[in-house]
Amino acid sequence: MGGTETDDWPDPRALGPSYASNKLILNGLFAGKPERMLRIEKQSKGTSTNLKLSGRMQADGLSQLLAEIEKCDPLPSLDLEEVTLLDRDSVRFLIRCETEGIQLVNCPLYVREWITREEGK
Repeated sequence: MGGTETDDWPDPRALGPSYASNKLILNGLFAGKPERMLRIEKQSKGTSTNLKLSGRMQADGLSQLLAEIEKCDPLPSLDLEEVTLLDRDSVRFLIRCETEGIQLVNCPLYVREWITREEGK
């Protein structure tokens, strides 16, 4: 391929104005790597702790989340409002968390329904 990333794109002037604007949109969408990380923000108020989660909740990040949960005494609540994506292992992890007494806060409806389906299996 060419020496630069733009070498792979045809000359936008030859393809018309809509192609040039679409190229800008696509470059913006795919400029960076997709977010693959679960962000954990610890929020404490008095003796209660809330772990606010954001980003992708996937199997490879669960050990870090478990380590953060284990640091909390008493058990924290998990705020799922900003979680953008989950996999089946994460849903099963959340089921175990609830079984252990961890409260799920701001749990999106689709996640709650998925938890209910998994519990029924």
